[in-house]
This record gives sequence, structure tokens and C-alpha cells, in this order.
Amino acid sequence: MTPLDSDLLDPRSRHSHHVTDREDLPALGPWSPAALYRAVRRADDDPDGVVVLDHGRATLYIAGGTALRYDPPRLLGVAGPPALHVDGPVSYDPETDAVTDGPGQVTVSPAFDVLVPAFDFPDDLDEAPPPLGGSRAGQPADTGRGTPG
Repeated sequence: MTPLDSDLLDPRSRHSHHVTDREDLPALGPWSPAALYRAVRRADDDPDGVVVLDHGRATLYIAGGTALRYDPPRLLGVAGPPALHVDGPVSYDPETDAVTDGPGQVTVSPAFDVLVPAFDFPDDLDEAPPPLGGSRAGQPADTGRGTPG
């Protein structure tokens, strides 16, 4: 088993999506990118929080990243599909932004994705970041503008 098979939260894993901005979220399953973004914001309240998308049940779960155990497919999925075991998740309803106690453990298989908050949310999401003007101290203004040619 390769590290990519065992580390579900690795950015290169086929099941994880690291979210740094709204634009990072494609429509996955029946959820809109806006609904998924709300779920990721909610998961970001926990320093270890992630969002688990259960495509078979059309359910979103929020859990700690250390509460996930991944079983990769066996024999290319013929002998057994991939499975994600999640300990202590809460169910998340993106329509109401409500969480409810989930089952003590849930196994999500065969279709799932994990959304990993990979940024710190600003207090005011509507405010544009300040422009990156000027040059760094001690560097000429034209530093980094290409090779003359």
C-alpha cells in the first residue's frame, strides 16, 4: 500500500479536496458548491474538522480528521470496494446549517469524498483583501518581472 492509499487527507488523495477558497469546491453529488462551502466553514470550527460526503446516503458528516479510517479497495475493487470508517460524526444539514448527533460510527462505502478546510476564514468574507502593491524591502521595484530580453 502506498502512502497515498493510506493517507486519506493527503492533498493528492483521490478522495480528498482541500478547500482554500469558495472556488475550490466543485459540485459534488447532490450538493451545490455553496452548500459544501457552508459545511466546510462549519467543520473549520474544529481545528481537526473535516466534512465527509456520503454519496450513497446523500448525507454530509462533520468529524475530526483523526476519527477517519480508510480501507482501500481490494483487488481493484472487485474483492471489496473502498470504505471510510468515521468515528463520532455529526450529521450536517446545509439547508438549515444545523448539526445533529450522528451514529456512534458510520461506514461510508463505496462513494465518498472528504473536504478538508485548508485555510483560516476571515471575519468578514465580503471584504476584499488589500492589494499587494509595492516591492519588498531592500529589493528594486522591477524584481521578479521577468528576464529582459
